[in-house]
Amino acid sequence: MDAEVTARRIVFEKLAEVLDASAAEHSGVGVLVIRVCGLRRVMLGGGYAESERLLGDVGTRLGSVARRGDWLARIGDQDFVLLLPGVVDSGQLQLAANKALRAAVPTGQIRDGAVPIQLAIGLASFPEHGANADQLLWAAERALALAEQRSVPIMMACAEPAERENENWRMETLFATAIERGDLELNFQPKIDLRSGALSGVEALSRWMSPEIGYVSPAIFVPLAERTDRIEKLTWSSINSALQQLAEWRCAGFDPSVAVNLSAVCLAAADLSERVHHALNLWNIPGPSLTLEVTESAVMPDPQRSFAILQDLRNLGVRISIDDFGTGYSSFAYFRTLPADELKIDRSFVEKLTSSTADGHVVRSVIDLAHRFDLAVVAEGIEDAATAGILTEMGCDIGQGYYFGRPAPAREVLAKAGALASGRQLDAALR
Repeated sequence: MDAEVTARRIVFEKLAEVLDASAAEHSGVGVLVIRVCGLRRVMLGGGYAESERLLGDVGTRLGSVARRGDWLARIGDQDFVLLLPGVVDSGQLQLAANKALRAAVPTGQIRDGAVPIQLAIGLASFPEHGANADQLLWAAERALALAEQRSVPIMMACAEPAERENENWRMETLFATAIERGDLELNFQPKIDLRSGALSGVEALSRWMSPEIGYVSPAIFVPLAERTDRIEKLTWSSINSALQQLAEWRCAGFDPSVAVNLSAVCLAAADLSERVHHALNLWNIPGPSLTLEVTESAVMPDPQRSFAILQDLRNLGVRISIDDFGTGYSSFAYFRTLPADELKIDRSFVEKLTSSTADGHVVRSVIDLAHRFDLAVVAEGIEDAATAGILTEMGCDIGQGYYFGRPAPAREVLAKAGALASGRQLDAALR
């Protein structure tokens, strides 16, 4: 994480320097944020070292098409930034993006096979899309996100820096108020034992219905919480509220396990185990009833320290789940030392099971190897019976997704559990 923060700071400083020079010369500046999209399969098949080798190759090829005076840097796990001083129009910027696409490695070699590698590129230019480094880089990153969302290789930014800045300020203010007032509430999504069809547990997910602007997606407010240093408060509020709800359910005779997402900030805290222990005691909840989900990207930057902290939590009886498995750093080599109880296969693999043979091989390999190390496997993002059937045949332990039930308020969870016991699909009971 520190390396990524340092890289971003260097990019900001360099971009600010380039913008100052361009403003003095009354010339434009182009920014390309370039993402290597096929990297997750490289990581799964060959590990972190293989993905780093591939990124180095991509960086070399991108550098080969840069002009004299252009500036290229890697930023984050799979992104590069290319600064283009002297860009005069959008056509020149588009041409640079096309050259980058042609130069990129078409496939990544992993041992005996080849994995397709694609680039997604977000474009922005000064002064059209931003008046300073922050606005310009944000515009390019937003364009990149749209390119990935729409499955296109290149996307140009929209000229809206002033509106975006005002909207960001308003959203941050509303979110800060919502956190202080306790406006966010938990919804719970069922996790289903794929062999028996029984309710295995629930995952607690934060939801925000703002009185001022209505429903706000977690895809918006979670990154906002991380950016404004409120993610720690959000995480602990979720853990405490989930345990409180579980205590109420247990008094009513309903005793599911509850999973809560643990942020990278909280994972790095020295008093994490102590605080979790206190929360369990406060609500009289046994450790095995709580599952903490952590992402690979939170664990792997300092695996030795993270593994020790996760083991401390397991000593309390708390179950550890590795969330979004397959999208981060780890490789199969970490299975033998990973202090976890389950893996959650990322939905990007699950959603293509009925159409992608390659994703099927990846999912089956993860399930088989996880079972060899006594790890349960959860598949998220199941949206139809066909996908659920494939995963059951593969031996996946637990399923989660809209096919079994959408996240719902606590008051509806008992009704969902009753619907499941009567043999009906959980989400059908909510229609």
